[in-house]
Amino acid sequence: MIDPIDKLVYDRAMLVPRGMDGTSARKTLQAIREALGAVTEDAFDAGNLSNVINAQIAAIQVNPDALHGALRVAITGSTQPADIYQAMELLGKDRTIGRLQHAIRELMVVA
Repeated sequence: MIDPIDKLVYDRAMLVPRGMDGTSARKTLQAIREALGAVTEDAFDAGNLSNVINAQIAAIQVNPDALHGALRVAITGSTQPADIYQAMELLGKDRTIGRLQHAIRELMVVA
């Protein structure tokens, strides 16, 4: 169950970066969600999250800028520059995963 505070309100199209369609954005966020799900609570820090996500970027061969754009919207609700890894660390694992899950559900509507 996602806490209502983690149901960010944004235009669904913001989750689909240039060069991707809704389906590829959703699948990319799903891959990130799965990778983050394997990170233990005590390892859920900005440095480790950066390593995990960069490994996923290489594994799924996605444009890093596109992924970071979709991830930024999913986590912060905004396209404004932010340290996404620091934001995820501050939110914690459960809230970060919840926000990703909410974004994935939003993309199922448009994909």
